[in-house]
Amino acid sequence: MENITNKSALEVVEELKCNCISNCIIVGAMNYEYGKVLSAQMNNVLELLPRHSLSTCVSIIDSPLMTSMQLEYLFNLGYTRIGYIHYCGIDISRYPIQVARLMEFYRIMAEKGLPVNKQWVFQCTENCSNIEEGIEQIFASLQAPQVLIVPGYSLKYLYPALKKKGLKIGKDIAIFSCDETDEEFVPEITHITNNPREI
Repeated sequence: MENITNKSALEVVEELKCNCISNCIIVGAMNYEYGKVLSAQMNNVLELLPRHSLSTCVSIIDSPLMTSMQLEYLFNLGYTRIGYIHYCGIDISRYPIQVARLMEFYRIMAEKGLPVNKQWVFQCTENCSNIEEGIEQIFASLQAPQVLIVPGYSLKYLYPALKKKGLKIGKDIAIFSCDETDEEFVPEITHITNNPREI
């Protein structure tokens, strides 16, 4: 396992061959060229977390059913106005899974004929320093969402930001976390695990 950020696909192939390696797993290649070149030279190539839309080898994304399970749960509770805070920092190309989940959110909402006000969707920075700005944006809309799907990492910043805004979790807004958390929150958080075996 090696960080190949500054190596070309051909350099990677050469290094693997010199070490008599014929099977490889690619993690987070920034473009599909790595899969294309490696597939031509290796016996088996598996790409985890593809960052691009083209596929030249077998690829896998973890927990592909997570968003549909979240939304089904919320639909069953009667929620129709659903907002989404996603964690992509300032460079969304570094977070392919988060982007895939956000796109799945839009697709499912569209298939159900449910609108998603553009103000209801907000992108967090790495350290969630803009979370208060996000809350302002989300709740500035004429009709606010009933529930927010949020990244687990944001919870420790989100709870105080909502309190500062005078919003009560469980009364003014429901929260559904994309990740499990070991931290205690009051009210307790509803979450879905990120682990495919336990989803």
